[in-house]
Amino acid sequence: MIKAQITCPSPEHAVLELDGLFDRNSAHKVRRDSLKLAQKQGSRELEIDLTHARCIDTSCVAVLLEILNTVRKQGGRLKLTGIDENTARMISLSQLDEIFEDVIVAEKK
Repeated sequence: MIKAQITCPSPEHAVLELDGLFDRNSAHKVRRDSLKLAQKQGSRELEIDLTHARCIDTSCVAVLLEILNTVRKQGGRLKLTGIDENTARMISLSQLDEIFEDVIVAEKK
């Protein structure tokens, strides 16, 4: 199960903080909440904070890719923070490094 908390530090910036297991069972919730933020809020920058989330399969990468495409179509920018090694590896193994090339990724410390 995954929990999603939405904050908007400014009209230009929305943050979706995820906490829990981000997998095929929870991907629909993350997708729905993220796309709602991207489409309805009209924020120029959408940040998805994965600090407290664990991505265990490629469904989370597919959702991140869909969100990235939606945000870009609206002229916005996607910022991913708190990415763990497993998620970074899945992006690399899926050969999506170039697509996520301009996404800001801050890895967990």
